[in-house]
Amino acid sequence: HATTSASPSLQRWATASLRHLITEDQRRACVFSSGPSRYISFTSQLVSSGGVMILCSLLGADDADIRAHATSALEAIVIATREIGMAVNKSPGKKGFYRAGRGTKDDSAIVDAIVSNGGCGNTLVHLLISADESVAMMGCAFASALISPLLTDPRGSGRTLQFCSSSAASGMGLDSKDDGLASYRNAALVLVVGSGSDDVAIRSDASCLPALIQILKSGLGQSWGGHSTRSMKLQVMAGECLAAI
Repeated sequence: HATTSASPSLQRWATASLRHLITEDQRRACVFSSGPSRYISFTSQLVSSGGVMILCSLLGADDADIRAHATSALEAIVIATREIGMAVNKSPGKKGFYRAGRGTKDDSAIVDAIVSNGGCGNTLVHLLISADESVAMMGCAFASALISPLLTDPRGSGRTLQFCSSSAASGMGLDSKDDGLASYRNAALVLVVGSGSDDVAIRSDASCLPALIQILKSGLGQSWGGHSTRSMKLQVMAGECLAAI
C-alpha cells in the first residue's frame, strides 16, 4: 500500500525497505528450505498481488531515488526467487551440478510480469544511457538479472536452442523440451526489439541493444566510434548482457 501512495517520501521509504525484506526472505527460505520448520517465501506472491506491476510503474517515477530503489528491488526479487528455487529443488545428498542458473516456475513468472509491465522498455534504456556511471551500472545489473541464466545454464546455449527448434519443427514441440528458460529468452528478445505493438514502426518501447553496444564501444576509443569512456566494470557488465542476448 505504501508504494501506491501519492507521497514521494512514502514511496521512497517503501521501495528502499523492500530490498532488505527480500534479502531476509531469501535467507530464511534457503536456510529453512525443508523439514518441519520450512519457511515459505513471499516472493512467489508478488505477481498475483500486483507488487511487481507497482514496482514496474515506479521505474518511471519523477523522483530519482524512487526509480533507483524500485530497480534494485526488482533485480533483488528475480535473483532471490531464482536462488530460493535452486535451494528448494536441490536433492539431499546430490553433489555437483544441479539446476545451476536454471529458471524455475516462480522466477519465470516474475520475469514475465516484469516484461509485460514494461520493465524492459524506455525506463531501462534511460538508465543505460545515463551519464551517471552508477545509474548505468544499475541498469546493466537489472538487465543481467533478467537474462543471466541464458549464460549460466548450459541449456541456454545456441546448440540447445537449435535442438529445441528442430524438435518443434519435427512436431515434438517445445513444451516437451521445456528447460525453464523460455521466460528469459523472451526477456532477451524484448531487450533487443522492444515491446508493444507487433508493428515495428509503432513500438511503444525502445530497444536496449544500442545503449548496451554504446557502453561496450566506449572502451574502443574515438576511432572505433566510441564516445565518453566508461569504466571497465560497466563495459564487462554490458558485454555479459550482450553475450546472453
